[in-house]
Amino acid sequence: MDTVTIIGIGAFLALLLSGRALSERNMSSLRPGEKENLVESLARYRRIHLIPLLLIAAWFLAGSRFFGGANAIMQYVLYALLCAYVLGSNLFIYLKLRRRSLPEKFLRGYLLSRLLTFAGLVLLVLSLVFSGR
Repeated sequence: MDTVTIIGIGAFLALLLSGRALSERNMSSLRPGEKENLVESLARYRRIHLIPLLLIAAWFLAGSRFFGGANAIMQYVLYALLCAYVLGSNLFIYLKLRRRSLPEKFLRGYLLSRLLTFAGLVLLVLSLVFSGR
């Protein structure tokens, strides 16, 4: 493992933990009724959110097996699909929470925590791309 990858992993973990800490602090600012509203709005999503990830993993495994000569392309497509999934699912949740009329302060905190996590993922992906060259 080279230095770029180690830095990418470190940045990813630091931003992931920062986003998580902000999210926890943000959750504690909600009143009990608002917390129930939040849980209700995400109940169905929690049941199905892993399906796209399983499809991406199956696609990658099948593609790696059947298109062995195109491993680099398969990895780049995997990275793009993962980033698109994370960005899309967080945007979907944000819009869903906005429709539930949660406090604006909570929504800003949610958005910031998700942006931190996404920035960490992008840095990790970039480190993996650049270390592979």
